Amino acid sequence: MTGFERSVDVQAPPAVIWRLISRVGDWPSWTPTVTSVEALDGLELQVGARFELRQPKLKPAVWTVRSVTAGREFVWSKGGAGLQLTAAHSIAAASSDAARLTISVRLSGVVAPLLWPLAGPLTRQYVTQEVESLKAAAERAACNLA
Repeated sequence: MTGFERSVDVQAPPAVIWRLISRVGDWPSWTPTVTSVEALDGLELQVGARFELRQPKLKPAVWTVRSVTAGREFVWSKGGAGLQLTAAHSIAAASSDAARLTISVRLSGVVAPLLWPLAGPLTRQYVTQEVESLKAAAERAACNLA
């Protein structure tokens, strides 16, 4: 299995960060890595829910939610038996007004070691952009609450 993880400290309440992460349909408003989202099973972030994401330079893909710990983490994946991409979005509260955000992506399956050299650079770029965009959006939202 190959992958990439990026963490950042966010000066915003964990609940603000979670609200941004869990409203998948709103992602295009805060990250340039997602241009559109179609909720295939309703807007609620729950196990089994599917979301079709369109991203620059990539074909549309359906992500299926695998686990949700409300306020803390959700994991989803796309692909099949030969190749699966799994992404986790995690929030670790540092205080009531700050948290550590981590986004990780793992590529697994028979062809993963062959594909990672091609997919890795764009994956690292998108994960980094998403983390930084989410940090900025959460900190803006926290300032608006004050």
